[in-house]
Amino acid sequence: MRVATLEHLSFAHWLITKAHHQAGQVPCDHRIAYHTPQQDAVHVITPTARYMAALMAGGYVLNERVVGTCPETGLPIMEGSGEIMGPMSYDEALAFVIWKDMPAGVNHFQILTTDDLPRVGGSIDNARKLRAAWRLKEAA
Repeated sequence: MRVATLEHLSFAHWLITKAHHQAGQVPCDHRIAYHTPQQDAVHVITPTARYMAALMAGGYVLNERVVGTCPETGLPIMEGSGEIMGPMSYDEALAFVIWKDMPAGVNHFQILTTDDLPRVGGSIDNARKLRAAWRLKEAA
């Protein structure tokens, strides 16, 4: 683990901005639903189409994730190799999003399609207000 520098964060931002303008979009109809250890409301990660495109194209995303902040500087503490990632398949890109964005201590998660998400009156957005009532089924 290492504390990020402002130059490093600036470079990472430049790469993603470059991908935003060059990599296009890869629609992702999958969502990652998880509970935190406190078993509060279900949280849902939605991979963005441009980020998935950047992962699948390769050359735009650094192999790292934030695992905390430095108490002295407030800069993020990074984990991972920090190397620029090569091209990935759709499934590899989805697994990377899970590794990068899933908080520590998650007790279980599920990869769902948008059709699997609860709806109220046919709308996922209306059901979002009731997310505290959602529960994920435990794996058998």
